[in-house]
Amino acid sequence: MKINKNIKNIFSLFSSEFIARLVGFIATIYLARRLGTDNFGILNIGLAVLNYAAIFSASGLNMLGTRKTAERVEGDNAILNKLIISKFSLTIVISIITFFIVTFFVHSEATSEIIFIYLLYLLPSVFIIDWYFQGKETMGVITVGRSVGMTVYLIFVLLFVNTSADIISAAYAWVIGAVVNAIILWIFLTKRIKVKLFSIKIISSFNYIRESVPLGAATIISQVVIMFPILYIGAIYSEEQAGIYSAAYRIIILLLVADRIFSTMFFPKIVNLITKRSEKLESVFNSILKIITFFSFYIGFVSIIFADTLVITIFGTEYNNSVFIFQLLIGYFILTLINSVFSFTLIGMKEEKSYSVAMFIGMIGFFISLFVLDNLYSITGIAISLIIYEILTIAYMINKVNKIILINLKEFIPSLVIFAAIFILLIIYIFDFSILAKFVIAILLLIILFYFCNIKKKEIDLIKGVIS
Repeated sequence: MKINKNIKNIFSLFSSEFIARLVGFIATIYLARRLGTDNFGILNIGLAVLNYAAIFSASGLNMLGTRKTAERVEGDNAILNKLIISKFSLTIVISIITFFIVTFFVHSEATSEIIFIYLLYLLPSVFIIDWYFQGKETMGVITVGRSVGMTVYLIFVLLFVNTSADIISAAYAWVIGAVVNAIILWIFLTKRIKVKLFSIKIISSFNYIRESVPLGAATIISQVVIMFPILYIGAIYSEEQAGIYSAAYRIIILLLVADRIFSTMFFPKIVNLITKRSEKLESVFNSILKIITFFSFYIGFVSIIFADTLVITIFGTEYNNSVFIFQLLIGYFILTLINSVFSFTLIGMKEEKSYSVAMFIGMIGFFISLFVLDNLYSITGIAISLIIYEILTIAYMINKVNKIILINLKEFIPSLVIFAAIFILLIIYIFDFSILAKFVIAILLLIILFYFCNIKKKEIDLIKGVIS
């Protein structure tokens, strides 16, 4: 019975992530086509500022809430009260700080207005308690809340955004979607427990903020890096260029649902082996590394092959300049998936500090490379900086993991990198293949990558074992 429940929870968590991203992506396509590159850029600048504000408002509190709920040491109402008061307090402070920053540094009235509307999202986000249901292992509730919330957002976008003049409606739709998500979660909560809000001393909740900071450090660093290019491009270049970059990045966000799939599939396996101090840890780790490397390169290479068709079909010819940016960001996508193998292994070893240090080193490298490469290659250089961020992060984590687990990188990485370099050179810079030829290449890539990643029977058996 326990196995069935775990499988159900994994499926529910993945479903909520996938449905939310898919519905959000449909809305993104519609908005990109209706608003044009300028206004689409403004919208994404607003979302980037909101993401920054939301990250610092949460500051690891959601992760802490999930852990506290799962531990069941404190009562549900005590946890709910402390989390909500803590998040609300941080939200007020961060909102005020953001308001003054935007007022003094954002000179475009249109952009400022969109940012201020998006910031309204922070209030309902305080009451989005998916962390509670994750701690209770009732992922189906999270699926319903996210799916309905995003669907309401999409419906409002379709109804009220018809021309570029309706950009404000798109921002309000995002806030309304969050309100609906919060309401649904609280309806389920009231059916589960008798809620008693503000039943504790407010001062006692502030300990949660202190506890949450170490948990949220890595997430804050990651999001600061990921969202920075959009803000930087909008400030240094133009809203139009921010829109061009955002179109490419939005497809990457959808593809990164694969990261959630692999983490959900393999993270419990690694943690279990680490806990048991199993002799199989090294073998299983290296097999997982091969599997994820294989799939990340295959998805990435196929995306590069069909990049022009994909971007133009989705967003229209107005976003033709997004094609090359998208192809570059595929490097970031591939490395992010491979990065997850090392990150969830370090977390399983309770080396969260090493994980945060790796992210910090990557962030420093990102900002240095961004300002250098921006002067040399403009927006192209900014996309390359994200790849450098992932490379530095992985390099540090490999060094840490390799002290405990012997990583067999020499077995397949050098030959794979050489093949990747030749492949990218041929596809992007030399040949212009027909659609039929691209499909043939995509099929052949399965065999070629299967060989270069050295996939054997034990890797296939591992996949079967995880799925079954």
